[in-house]
Amino acid sequence: YRGAVADLTRALELGDSPFQVRLFRAEAYAKLGDADAAAKDRAAADGLAPAGPSDYLTRGLIRVKADPAAALADFRTADELFPGYTQAMQAQAHV
Repeated sequence: YRGAVADLTRALELGDSPFQVRLFRAEAYAKLGDADAAAKDRAAADGLAPAGPSDYLTRGLIRVKADPAAALADFRTADELFPGYTQAMQAQAHV
């Protein structure tokens, strides 16, 4: 997961979606046992608004175990923003 943290940090530097990158990097930090860094990235992501359907899908995938209702709402929003979004529809079916 250290490589993932490094790659995701580089993605931030290159201008990739800070919302998605911070959510993914928080997961990587958590897998490494760095709860403080994970919490900081989650807080940073919480301070950002999802910018599009893929942001909603990403957030839903990350929160599906802890909060299925909120995840389902994210998947539905992703599908509303991009009708026919196959991944969003599949994710809804699994909640």
